[in-house]
Amino acid sequence: MFKSKSFRVVLLILSLVASSNTFAKMEFVTVPSQGTGTSRADAIKDALQEAVGQVNGAQIAAETSKAVTESYKETNGQEDHKMTEDFKRDIATKTKGVIRTYDVLSEQGPTPELSLWQVSLNVTVAKYKLSKQADRLRMAVVPFTFSPTIKNKRRAAEFEPSFVNTLVSYLTQTRRFAMLDRQLMGKQQAELKLIQGENFRTEEMARLGNQLGTDYLISGTIDDVNQTSNTITMRTTGKKITTVTTSVNLSYRIFDVATGLIKFSGTYTDIIEDGANVMTMAKSAGDKIGQDILNAIFPISVVSVNGKNLTLGQGGVTVKQGVQYKLIQYGNKIFDPNTKESLGFEEIEIGIVKIISVQAKTSVAVVVKSTINLAQVNSRMIVRPIPAKKKATAKQAVIALEKESEKEMDSFEKENEDEW
Repeated sequence: MFKSKSFRVVLLILSLVASSNTFAKMEFVTVPSQGTGTSRADAIKDALQEAVGQVNGAQIAAETSKAVTESYKETNGQEDHKMTEDFKRDIATKTKGVIRTYDVLSEQGPTPELSLWQVSLNVTVAKYKLSKQADRLRMAVVPFTFSPTIKNKRRAAEFEPSFVNTLVSYLTQTRRFAMLDRQLMGKQQAELKLIQGENFRTEEMARLGNQLGTDYLISGTIDDVNQTSNTITMRTTGKKITTVTTSVNLSYRIFDVATGLIKFSGTYTDIIEDGANVMTMAKSAGDKIGQDILNAIFPISVVSVNGKNLTLGQGGVTVKQGVQYKLIQYGNKIFDPNTKESLGFEEIEIGIVKIISVQAKTSVAVVVKSTINLAQVNSRMIVRPIPAKKKATAKQAVIALEKESEKEMDSFEKENEDEW
């Protein structure tokens, strides 16, 4: 039983390190601290707790205080032991490395003016240092639920994980969000306390003070994922055409975790009649919804203008060479007349641009057409995707083909009317 528990916690520690390397690293810092107490031992304990609180917050300081108290109890109040290197090592062990070591700079016993011990220490404490990526908007995608009225749960179950993975991948590639593995974090939450259990020396306890949560959660409901076949017979030739139709219908929401408010929501519906499979639909849906979320929260900005070439503050796989965008100029800030809430800015369409090159973090677009001289624009500019034109359905294509055939037949009959 003990070995099994140990193995699970070791795996948990490894998973924490693996999943957090992108966001943070461990470092040790030395800070000065002061403490007071009815005894010299209590004064040192108070100073140690104050030092940990400076670096990692009150929660870790409280846990550390308990560990230090245990060390003092084990010494049976022997003052000479408290000054030895053995005792410092004992403190480091009991606090699981949160306190690496400390030095006493000064100490003063009780005086007529103050009946307490006073000490000044230099304490070396483990600190979990957040990277710049952790300053990004933190977001997690939770598994989507299935509507009670969904007809084909098997196809939905096949669609959902691929769709979520594509969405997470797209948002990660934008470099605008710190995407968190919510499924992994959910499993870890139940076992985080095991890391603090005895027999596990880990400085990861310091991570708890700066543990990454999430600012926003993306959730949603899959209403339908279906695939059907349909055979159409052409009236003019009698030829039969069979098409496979794959359809997807879902809704999604972005929740502000702190307030519980919905910050953004949308629906997605797609029907493809070229025999596309469910996996293809999942990737298409993940990319499209990722694009919608990005453009709602962080529209692609124009960061510099050089003649007809514009440098955009977005690159990577989320921007495709050859794709055209609407060029938008920001106007006045606008507010809801009832709630007085800011609604953003007026968006004035001033042209069309086309992507001509893509780099890892930026891309370059050329102006295809514009209504004003861009050199005179003194407000922020962004680009937004041009809505794709809907493709003709198979039935519409057959009808168009029949009309073309009938037109050709009429033309043939007129040309040969005399011969008939």
